[in-house]
Amino acid sequence: MPTPREDLAAVVVRDTIYAIGGIGPATDGCTVEAYDPATDTWRARAPMPTCRHSLAAGVIDGIIYAVGGADSTGRSVATVEAYDPATNSWTTKKPMSAARAFFGAGTLYGTLYVAGGDNYPASVASAEEYDPATDTWTACASLHDALSGLVVAVANHTVYSIGGLDSAVNWLGVVEAYDAVANTWTYRAAMPTTRTLFSSAVANGKVYAIGGLDSAWATLKTVEVYDPIANTWTTGPALRTSRGLHASVTVNGTIYVIGGESTLFHPLGLNEALTP
Repeated sequence: MPTPREDLAAVVVRDTIYAIGGIGPATDGCTVEAYDPATDTWRARAPMPTCRHSLAAGVIDGIIYAVGGADSTGRSVATVEAYDPATNSWTTKKPMSAARAFFGAGTLYGTLYVAGGDNYPASVASAEEYDPATDTWTACASLHDALSGLVVAVANHTVYSIGGLDSAVNWLGVVEAYDAVANTWTYRAAMPTTRTLFSSAVANGKVYAIGGLDSAWATLKTVEVYDPIANTWTTGPALRTSRGLHASVTVNGTIYVIGGESTLFHPLGLNEALTP
């Protein structure tokens, strides 16, 4: 990636990866770059209007929604902005009901779900859903645990919250599954490695938990794979480079792991791929 950074978000639209926001020595948090896996090339795109890091993003009907995060002062924000790759332009959308950073987001059936995160000075358990057709946010059932530095992944038609830190700064491997019809969260098999500020990607119907920071704040190479049907975890291929605060996405069955930090406050541009 041309601009090394951490605390970024990444999504895929029409087989192109978009790396959004994040912090690094050469970015103010507005940087957007697009990666074409077919040609292994990057190009700059229109910057995000509100500079931020520790944000999350999702895609609905080809539009990217960049949600929440922290501004240059470290303050959590509720900002929502939408990017149209076809016009290379951004528009402002209705903000979330609550400001949050270091949280998770995922899309299911045309709805964007967000859960957990940090609204300084505390982690939050709240969750909400966004309907782009009406530009409205609606509260969902809260997580059982107030968590920050978690990930949200969507697999097997279900939204999963995985890992993170609780308000007492305990590292957790907790997994909760959200039933959108019943509006309930249910505990599932815990992730073997407790971690925070990691990433997730879904390939072949399985969720990959990738890297992150352990309880000593050291970066990890560890990859673990969750099978939502069997409700079991197995060990996956380790990263080539340990990292946390990175982003991961899947394009045509290949997982790409982008940016982050390998040592404290040393942002990476490194991009590596795994084909399960």
